[in-house]
Amino acid sequence: MDKQKLSSLLDEMGTFLDLLGENPFKVRAHQNAARIIETFQGDLEKSIADGSIGEVKGIGPALKEKIEEFYRDGKITEYEKLKAKIAPGLLEMMQIQGLGPKRVRIIHEKLHVSSVGELEYACRENRLLKLDGF
Repeated sequence: MDKQKLSSLLDEMGTFLDLLGENPFKVRAHQNAARIIETFQGDLEKSIADGSIGEVKGIGPALKEKIEEFYRDGKITEYEKLKAKIAPGLLEMMQIQGLGPKRVRIIHEKLHVSSVGELEYACRENRLLKLDGF
């Protein structure tokens, strides 16, 4: 099992949830679970197989289920569903320094910008100045 890939998927799920405006606690839970998996001491596969991963602080029943699904199937179905909901341009926009999920979501929702090209055009027109905090 690829511990790094699992950690990365959980972290990306947190980012996707943030982009979609989901509950901040759910976002943080996924990001924390990614760190827990990444720094897990001991035999991760054994802990998943025997269910004891659910006893680790920060891994609730829903996250335990996702971790077990990855262990069993090599993928997380919810990850694919979340990724499908997000325009690819939004993920590209996040590669721009200073733009995280919250700012990208605001730009997308308020200005209907969903690509780097559209963002550049909005900047040239000074439309970002109308947004709070920009």
